[in-house]
Amino acid sequence: MKKKGIISIVSLFILLVVMLPAWGQQLELDQAQENRNFGFWFEKSLTRWQEFRPLYNSLSEVDLYINKKGSPGNLIVYVKKSSGETIWSTTVSGSSIPTSGWVEIPVEPSVSLIPHSSYYIHVTSDISSPGPDNRFFWSGKTGSDYDRGITSVEESWPGYDFAFRTWTDTSEVGAVCFIYKDDLPAAENFRNLLDANGYPTTLISMTDVASTDFSSYALIIAGHDTGVNYDWGTPEAVQAIVASGKKVLGLGYGGSCLFQQMGLSINWGHGAVGFEDSIYVVDTEHQLFDQPYEIDVPADRIVQLYQEAGRYIAEYRPRVNDDVIFLGRIPHLRDYYPIVKEQDHILWGFASSPADMTNTGKKLFINTVFHLAVPPPPPLYLSLNIEDALEGVPVNKLVGDIGGPTNVTRLEIVTKLVSYSPSAKLDIPVVLNIPGDLFGNPVHVYVRDTTGGTMTEVTYDDLGSGRYRVTTDLTPTYIFPWLPWYYHRQIVWRFFIPNSLTPQNITVTAELEVPATDPSGSGVVKILSPGSPHAIIITNRKLLYDKHEDYKVSSLLQRIFSEAQGPPTSHSPPGVVYYVDRYDTRARNWDNTTVSYSSESTANTVANAIDALIEDWHDDATHYVDFYIPYYGTFHIPVAYPTYLLIVGDDDIIPFYRYNDPYNKEQHWGVNSAT
Repeated sequence: MKKKGIISIVSLFILLVVMLPAWGQQLELDQAQENRNFGFWFEKSLTRWQEFRPLYNSLSEVDLYINKKGSPGNLIVYVKKSSGETIWSTTVSGSSIPTSGWVEIPVEPSVSLIPHSSYYIHVTSDISSPGPDNRFFWSGKTGSDYDRGITSVEESWPGYDFAFRTWTDTSEVGAVCFIYKDDLPAAENFRNLLDANGYPTTLISMTDVASTDFSSYALIIAGHDTGVNYDWGTPEAVQAIVASGKKVLGLGYGGSCLFQQMGLSINWGHGAVGFEDSIYVVDTEHQLFDQPYEIDVPADRIVQLYQEAGRYIAEYRPRVNDDVIFLGRIPHLRDYYPIVKEQDHILWGFASSPADMTNTGKKLFINTVFHLAVPPPPPLYLSLNIEDALEGVPVNKLVGDIGGPTNVTRLEIVTKLVSYSPSAKLDIPVVLNIPGDLFGNPVHVYVRDTTGGTMTEVTYDDLGSGRYRVTTDLTPTYIFPWLPWYYHRQIVWRFFIPNSLTPQNITVTAELEVPATDPSGSGVVKILSPGSPHAIIITNRKLLYDKHEDYKVSSLLQRIFSEAQGPPTSHSPPGVVYYVDRYDTRARNWDNTTVSYSSESTANTVANAIDALIEDWHDDATHYVDFYIPYYGTFHIPVAYPTYLLIVGDDDIIPFYRYNDPYNKEQHWGVNSAT
């Protein structure tokens, strides 16, 4: 077992270093391939990976054997599921990596894994290698004995495995105690299933319950054989369980009798017994049916849990409390539920052991343990918006051209964070993923507290392959001066859309690298072809927020982006929205109280600049066809183009064009103008 942490005590000239576990962290080796005889280099554009299949249900550290030549940049490491979803990533400073040796990389906080499922350790760097004298190499072994994964070089180097180690923090693993009375074989069956899925399980006899210290366990399981006919152990045994404050998973008759003594309504007296092998799934969206194993629920919602019918106790719905959550029902009995949850406790009303379960039954049982034994993620939520559109609304864009004043089209992607827990307010890492790195690196990244708030530029980590990370703290909003209500922050990623990009729909995603209730979001950027938009919509975002209430402006802009979708989403013509303040500083700083009226030209400096932008955007949106006429040459003919222009805002947002009155009658216009 590997223990982390160090305390230094200095007395006079003596330095005494005492090794102590940091906050009780105890690292247990899970997977490892430590042999080496050859290495493969990697860089920003060349990623290597190693598959592993864990035995435990969490990952707390990754060790890699790395060789470094010259100055190859920083090391980027991330872990993916088989689906391609990244569950963790980090950047290790190149200066901290030795010329050759093990690089120990903490995974903080630990991430959840499904035992025996495939995961992939990816390595890359943040710069391209200029040559072999400035490179990282990941060492490994040809003809490796490691048999729980392959590598990115499997096709050309079969049997090769990179040198790596994965560790789990056993202090974070959901340890389980299983209480039994007479049926030791059934208890051992449950222990074997739980151990194999990363939940170390201790068997406790009924005679020892009253004297057991349950503080080290995440979950108590009461076996079917521990009670019947209302009776369960001794009052002292029941009190020991209640006093522990631990969650309880009650099995069959014994579980219902324990809950009877604990004062729960999901108990022996409110149940009925029978024989069954299946359940009807009440709520297919409940996490019990998709974490950590995804349960295949057919159209009729009937899932077989046991190979043959066995004893059960099912709770009668009309007799239990209103706050009971009904999860599984007896298929042919409308009001009887063998799988129910009350407070932090679940009754699994079936009596038989895992020896009689189907594979699906075993997975659902592990999901039930996971639901109780693993602490729920903090109430941290991420959403993703393209520009100021509502979440989920695609945003139309056109590429620019080098010849016009706009040059390239601007794009902002906004990730919004909200937390209702002080434990999830600091150092929150968000990774934005642009498929194929189609937009290139962000030109700027900002954080702000509100949609119309002041933006502060921040740095970001380039993780390679279109993945960019920002780590930020959240800002509190107070319900009282001394009492925070929630915490929030917005990250604004600004890109220039390359003029070479072809028409397509681009789905961008963002994900949190810490546990969260809602850890990811996505949005669609629609690169339109010239000729397809029928409208150009312009406004000045900065001045709208400067001069009007934030919530009103946000509502207006959301409506504009929704209307710009065109049929069938809206009844408006499809359009493209532009913010003039992003393209011209004169438009951004427009102030209609400081206009110089020395001439018509000076009075309309900003109006003319915006007019040039509109003409360029109209040209970008126009589809041209070339016609060649002998003796006259080739003609560039517009055949499809926008026919609508929507200007959002009055003169204090987008300047009206100012004409000089040759009769000097401006004083009769009813406006404050030149004389």
